[in-house]
Amino acid sequence: METNAQGQVAMKYRATTPHAFKVNGTGYVFTVRAHICMAWIQPEHVEIVKGLRHKSCHCSNPRIHPDYVLCSADDVRRWTVGGGR
Repeated sequence: METNAQGQVAMKYRATTPHAFKVNGTGYVFTVRAHICMAWIQPEHVEIVKGLRHKSCHCSNPRIHPDYVLCSADDVRRWTVGGGR
């Protein structure tokens, strides 16, 4: 679990679609940089965000996909500096 200086947790959205939402009155903006749609989430909201799901249908086999996952150290580095190795 990657955190910043404020103790927030890095989470990414599986698609590169910028968006925003609120969890218990706290707003989060998912921003795309280096093809990663990421936001810093308060630790107490991580499980709520991880629980958000998008239902989609692939070849008549409906599945529930996790939309929000924890970022790796590489994801955070690439998002923070705008790409590269």
